[in-house]
Amino acid sequence: ATTCSGGVVAATAAANTFSLTGATVPANGSCVFRADVVASTAGALTNVIAAGAIATGQGLTNPVPGTATLDVQLPPTVAKAFAPASIAIGGTSTLTITLGNANAADIALTSALVGALPGNVVIAATPNVVKTCPGAVTADPGATTITYAISATIPAGGCTIELDVTADLPGDYPNNIPAGALKTGAGSNAD
Repeated sequence: ATTCSGGVVAATAAANTFSLTGATVPANGSCVFRADVVASTAGALTNVIAAGAIATGQGLTNPVPGTATLDVQLPPTVAKAFAPASIAIGGTSTLTITLGNANAADIALTSALVGALPGNVVIAATPNVVKTCPGAVTADPGATTITYAISATIPAGGCTIELDVTADLPGDYPNNIPAGALKTGAGSNAD
């Protein structure tokens, strides 16, 4: 797209260049041309328009390069584990939720993370919440969900949330957080 009068933007999917031709830049003004981009690797990616790369019909050119940096972040990961993995009826197990962040900076949740407990598993009467994650955690006794608040962050290197759970009926209770449940500014968990 462009705000440049008469300009035509050529941008092909999966290409690493795009161009603007036929544009008129207003006297003492400016105009913009842009395209949506997708990155396949994480990191700080710098785009440069070299000095002299812009040419006009009047023989003018850009005397200095133009640069812009795009910070591409890796999506978060999430895992759950019970310790111990087996308990007696009415016993207590500690559930650990690990939120991973392989980026150099914190990432913020764009919606609350709601982790549902499996089957007949509930939060213990005394939840004993212990966390290294800096945001608010909701873990009410007897509830079947744990919530990590919207706009909370996952620090670089990740963090954990631990709480005690119990079950009053025997059985095997597999527990997971589905793909896409952990939504952040860096994307969502894959699994």
